[in-house]
Amino acid sequence: MTSLTNDAPTSSAQLRPGQTLRLAVMGAILWALAAGLIHIIGPMGAFHGAARALLYAATVPVSILFLRMPRWVGARADQIVASVAVMAAAASMLDGLALAWAPGLYGFEPVSVFGGAALLLWAVGVALALSLAQDLARSRSA
Repeated sequence: MTSLTNDAPTSSAQLRPGQTLRLAVMGAILWALAAGLIHIIGPMGAFHGAARALLYAATVPVSILFLRMPRWVGARADQIVASVAVMAAAASMLDGLALAWAPGLYGFEPVSVFGGAALLLWAVGVALALSLAQDLARSRSA
């Protein structure tokens, strides 16, 4: 029987089951933090006009910080794309569930609900794109 914490090395960029589980939990935690933040900043006008543009722009440096998180579970440089994909999958699935069954998590005004969900989709895309760019740069320098 395979243990979820099996730390046997792999010969490819494949994640170990324990890493995958921890990354999925990290993605869920990040989603919950983002949903809470969206609930707070939505009524402040964060999804209107210039504030929305600034909010979207701010996701880029924040996403760069998230690219370091897979190291917390022992991911190697060649596992960052897969790691970010696991975190993004967990967050995206929770975003979809929240939109369908608990939109009030994002707020009570439609602009907060849909603006918040759209922001999360954007952030997931930015994180995935940055991880791919980082991996391409890594492979070119090798």
